[in-house]
Amino acid sequence: FIKKFLSFFLGFRFEQFLFNFVRLVGIHKIEPQIPKEILWAEKLVYWMDDVFKIPFINFRFGLDPLIGLIPWAGDVISFLISGLILKSLVSAGLPRKLVWKMFGNIALDFGVGLIPLAGDVWDFFNKANRKNLRLAKAHFEFQAIVDPSINQSKNWKGLTEIAK
Repeated sequence: FIKKFLSFFLGFRFEQFLFNFVRLVGIHKIEPQIPKEILWAEKLVYWMDDVFKIPFINFRFGLDPLIGLIPWAGDVISFLISGLILKSLVSAGLPRKLVWKMFGNIALDFGVGLIPLAGDVWDFFNKANRKNLRLAKAHFEFQAIVDPSINQSKNWKGLTEIAK
């Protein structure tokens, strides 16, 4: 009853409320078991989105915008690398809705990146891979809070058929 009440009157899911409340208050410190696929994706995301730093303004960018400077082919190469990152995240066991949201981030990055000059500027500021990694980590943290007995790296199966 409380879930439905909060969901109806406050306009959000109770689980998401619980997740945010617990993180804010710090009542429950559970370290989620991060699958090895996420760790591999984290390394690739670092290279694609954060490897270089501009001093004094603390702005980070990676190989993604530099590869994107090559007309058309650079955007396709970036899209393929982002697809590899997404494939590894999917094999870690993410739900279909989240996978589609991540694909939307990659597709938007690819679509805007095709526009000459504006797409190149967009690539420096939009970090689709970093967003996707953040979504995946948030999902596993949420699972650890909602049901700490789940060992995500072994027992929780995802949508690996999409990645094939």
